[in-house]
Amino acid sequence: KVLIQDTNDGNDLKYVTAQSIADLAGSPVFTEVTGTTQTIAVGGRYIANNAGLITFTLPTTAAVGTTFEICGSGAGLYELAYTTNQLLHLGNVTSTTTSGKVTATHRYDSIKFVCITANLVWNAVSAVGNFDLT
Repeated sequence: KVLIQDTNDGNDLKYVTAQSIADLAGSPVFTEVTGTTQTIAVGGRYIANNAGLITFTLPTTAAVGTTFEICGSGAGLYELAYTTNQLLHLGNVTSTTTSGKVTATHRYDSIKFVCITANLVWNAVSAVGNFDLT
């Protein structure tokens, strides 16, 4: 528990828990994807759960600093597809600029990207597992 001063309620002191703070902040939840395609929403968090391959498509509009993440679960794996001029960086490896993709190689591979050039370039800031970049 944390003691805070509630300026919206006569400056009364109140105890709050980590969960209540997360609830107030609108903590995003993961969306389970069971189909074979999903367009990524900026800030989206997904669990890829299908017996067949799931193709996630990058958003065409994204501000610098926005993120998305995918947690693998299904045996069919998943891939990230994108359009011309979009790029994905994973460490020192960069995908191609035309019809490239990032593919999970194990069902539990998980990855998080942050947009570093508006609408176009994404950098992996966290990755668990092995990914193929083409």
